[in-house]
Amino acid sequence: MITHQQRGLSIFFGNALNCTVSPKDTQFGFFCQHLCKQFAVRSLVVLSQVHGVVGKFVREINDEIDLFKHEGDYLATNLRDIALGILTADCLPIVLYDPINRAVAGVHAGWKGSVAGIAASALESLVQNVGSKPSNIQVFFGPAAKVCCYEVQQDFCDLVKDNALACAALIKRDGKTYFDKALFNKSLLVSLGVNPENINEQYNQCTMCVDGFHSHRRLGTLSGRQLTCVWLRDFDLL
Repeated sequence: MITHQQRGLSIFFGNALNCTVSPKDTQFGFFCQHLCKQFAVRSLVVLSQVHGVVGKFVREINDEIDLFKHEGDYLATNLRDIALGILTADCLPIVLYDPINRAVAGVHAGWKGSVAGIAASALESLVQNVGSKPSNIQVFFGPAAKVCCYEVQQDFCDLVKDNALACAALIKRDGKTYFDKALFNKSLLVSLGVNPENINEQYNQCTMCVDGFHSHRRLGTLSGRQLTCVWLRDFDLL
């Protein structure tokens, strides 16, 4: 089930086939416990996401699952075998990894959090808490509604008209306007010193037009949620 694995790091980008239990379901806790065993991690942490720009740096954990106890839209840690969970259904999950200082962050970036700077907040958390240098950060974008499908209206354009990076991520096509969340967040991170060659978009499939993903825009209230998990491992465990 692990989507990406490299020395010291594992990432799971979920989909509709392997994330079959809604976060609102009473069985979601048991689903998360099952994932802990599959991933061989000590704990899984998930915040109550609010489309804001704050988050939590996890310094200690005592429970196997830590679900929705705090509000926020990013999680970061330098602890081994602690899975950081992000829930999405068209929003963009972003993973930031510092291989030098051995720290990781998971980010929930919808349009609102994106233009408010949630990715910058998560990066700053790594800088402040473990001394990360942006140029060393590796970035991974997960499944999200992409510019091929993510249409926005004039009120959105008016809202971001003074944000140069957001305006550059607006694509007009056939009389409609689309927002490229991946391009915006990539541009933001690069502007903060992240090396563009360290940004991995391999897993950034479109949740709206690619089969097998939960999508709120496509399914409405019937949509479930993808769970993205990222965790640090000891270097010798591959």
